[in-house]
Amino acid sequence: MHRKNILLELSKQAVDIEKKKLFLQEIKDVNMEPERLDKKIISYYDDVDKMTTSIKDFSLELNSTIKVLFDISLLLIKEKEAQFKLEK
Repeated sequence: MHRKNILLELSKQAVDIEKKKLFLQEIKDVNMEPERLDKKIISYYDDVDKMTTSIKDFSLELNSTIKVLFDISLLLIKEKEAQFKLEK
């Protein structure tokens, strides 16, 4: 905003039409900057959402794998206990 105000003042003071056009073009660019920043921010939000979804999917996959491994370890423990009882 401050830069825009300075450019407006400079464009008002400019006598040369070409300089005035340059200042007005720069003011236009300054006005478009928030829009560009918004687009970047939205893009980052989209990227973060994709990553979050990917992490959730991976986490669900990992949870099911952990459950299978846990069940297998319980079966192995029971098998070892049964084997130990038979040896006694």
